[in-house]
Amino acid sequence: MKKFLMFISLVLLGFTVVSCKDDVNPYENPDVNYSDAEVPEITNDDISVLNGLEIDTLNAKTTFYQGEVFDSRGLKVNALYYDEEHDTTEKVDVSNKAMVDGSAFDSTKVGTYSIKVTYDSGTERFTSSYEVEVRDIWSLATKPYVVGLEISIDQSETLFNAKENLELTHNTLKGTLIYNTGQTKSITDNLVVDVSNVNTLIKGVYEVVVSYTEPYTINGINISNTVKNYYMVEIDDTLKSIEFVSGNLTASQYTSLDTSDWVVEALYEHGGRKTITDFTASADTSKVGKSVATISYVEEDITYTCEVEITVNETIIADTYMFNANDLALGNYSNGEAWLPDTDNPINLIYMVANKKAFTVDGNNKSIDGYSFTKRLKTNGKGDVTDCHLLIDLSIFDSANTYSIVVYAMSGSSSADRPLILENSLGETETIVLSGTAIGKAEYEMKLQGGSKYYLYSGDSSMSIYGVIITKEVAA
Repeated sequence: MKKFLMFISLVLLGFTVVSCKDDVNPYENPDVNYSDAEVPEITNDDISVLNGLEIDTLNAKTTFYQGEVFDSRGLKVNALYYDEEHDTTEKVDVSNKAMVDGSAFDSTKVGTYSIKVTYDSGTERFTSSYEVEVRDIWSLATKPYVVGLEISIDQSETLFNAKENLELTHNTLKGTLIYNTGQTKSITDNLVVDVSNVNTLIKGVYEVVVSYTEPYTINGINISNTVKNYYMVEIDDTLKSIEFVSGNLTASQYTSLDTSDWVVEALYEHGGRKTITDFTASADTSKVGKSVATISYVEEDITYTCEVEITVNETIIADTYMFNANDLALGNYSNGEAWLPDTDNPINLIYMVANKKAFTVDGNNKSIDGYSFTKRLKTNGKGDVTDCHLLIDLSIFDSANTYSIVVYAMSGSSSADRPLILENSLGETETIVLSGTAIGKAEYEMKLQGGSKYYLYSGDSSMSIYGVIITKEVAA
């Protein structure tokens, strides 16, 4: 059981502001006029085109301190009319008709804000903007103000047993206020404890937020500073069981379960439930039809399991498979790390195993039986069943089926013929010797049995392999 006493370093998280000035907020009441100027009558004989707006902030407030309400009084807005005939521009004061949008202004945060100004002449609409700055109110403070909070609580109030309507106590909670001057003050009253994040029915560790608010008046502005910190509480409970809630309960034959959308919950003694994600699931998918998946979850070194029925759908296995060197990227393949997915079939069939010396895929053009190969796989050495071979894995195939195999290959040396060996899991082999002067077709008499593995390798140094075709035989 985890028990701890939390002492948390100071953190200043925020403040709230309230203005004591009886100011009007123009952008909340856009119908209020702040200019007595009258807009002269404009006729088409005098001015032809409204060309833009000019914002004059000379008599407007553009600097605010935190807590002050936005005020656009004194702002002058001129409409610019262009006289095309005389090539002149005339300014017309439209301050009493312009709309000032201060919705972006936030007096709680220091920064620069863009204030939009829009004028609609009835036929044309123009928008411009000007900037205002919100400055740090605390730079004007003449008395110490709180900037942080340290807290401590006895460990007995950080560990609780799960229970419905559990009341979390914090009688031993103590706080220390930190001021900008470095002064400190111990408090136990007026600490606000927020336990809304704690679920007393579900086992876990939760954060409890503690805050303290202190009011100030600076330059006639009422403002309050709130400092926060937190401590952790643990809710303990005993896990009874786990339960499958929802998810896709189908699987393809011979494949692993896809549990990406599964929802599994842990059920606790006092009625709490929580969703768990670190579970495992396994099932036998080798046979089509109904099967059972076992879900496992470990908590405090105890393994809990539950079962759920799944449906295994048949995987359609093609009658013919082809390994084609053209599908491989150029380069070296070593340490058994690379395998070739058969992109034309639903399962992976042929794997490259090259631990001691890497296989190499390079460009090499050869044609045979209507196939045009542009790449080859060089084994780079003599192989056996443990290394330097192509593994033909028929493990998931029905043991009642047999397959024939054809290999398109040639010796890695133009001056020497070399043997290409096919070996089964019983150690039985068949060898076909291939020339190094032309690509050859090796048709093995050995039949590949479903449910088994086979190994294809060179019996003497390097061999170039271009393609392997495996075909299911049809009973006569």
